Amino acid sequence: MPSAIAFGLPDLLGWSAAALTLMTFCCQNMVRLRCAALVANGAFIAYGITAQLWPVLVLHFVLVPINVWRLVQASRMRRTALERTGQRADRAQPSGVIAQERRGE
Repeated sequence: MPSAIAFGLPDLLGWSAAALTLMTFCCQNMVRLRCAALVANGAFIAYGITAQLWPVLVLHFVLVPINVWRLVQASRMRRTALERTGQRADRAQPSGVIAQERRGE
């Protein structure tokens, strides 16, 4: 009798990818969100390959360049905000700088 709890590699990859995607919804920092999304895309690509789920595979191959483009945009925006406030990127607070800049503080 097969066990209902037994997971194969595709299941493990699928659940991991789902958990990583859920993690993106918890991110408050756009740079971290895009990095997490890229990791999730990689996990979903691996899942799509191992489970032979071609729509999942194609979707996440398309999402990778979009997430890279948005990551570059968010990084540039953060760097610009830091330059305007005179902070160094390595010592800046991880969140809130861009929000303060938008509010004019």
